[in-house]
Amino acid sequence: MKKTGSEIEYEVYNLFKDEIQAFIQGKVYLRGTRPLKENTEDLTEDAVISFMTGLDNQMQTGALNINIYVPDIDNGSNDLVKDVSRCLEVERFMLELVESWLVKSEYKFWLGQTINTFAEDNINQHFVNVKLKYKRLS
Repeated sequence: MKKTGSEIEYEVYNLFKDEIQAFIQGKVYLRGTRPLKENTEDLTEDAVISFMTGLDNQMQTGALNINIYVPDIDNGSNDLVKDVSRCLEVERFMLELVESWLVKSEYKFWLGQTINTFAEDNINQHFVNVKLKYKRLS
C-alpha cells in the first residue's frame, strides 16, 4: 500500500526519535511543531524531522531532512558563535546512526549528501543537516 508524505514523515519520526532524543539535550519534533524560543537562555538542542520529496511508484523513493539545532555559545566576548565541538559530536553521531539504519522496518535508508552544519543566525543556533534518502516497497 502506498503512503503519503505525512505518513512517511510520521513513521520515520517514530522509528528514530528515541535514539536521537537520547543523544541530544532537547526533543525531537515533526516539521512545524518545534516551539519558537523567546530568548537565548531557553535554547536547547532540538531535532526536526521533515518529509522533503517522494516518488509514488511500486517502489516509493524520496528524501527527508533531519535538522538538529545546537545553541550558539559565548566566545568570551559576549558574541555568540558556533559550538564547533558539539556540532562535530552531533555530526559524527548522526553519521554512525544513519549507517546503522541501513534497513529498518519496511524502509531502506542512506545519506543523500554529506552531513554538514549551517548557521541559523536569527535564532542564535546552528543546525546539523542530515539529508536522508529512503526506499520502501508499496
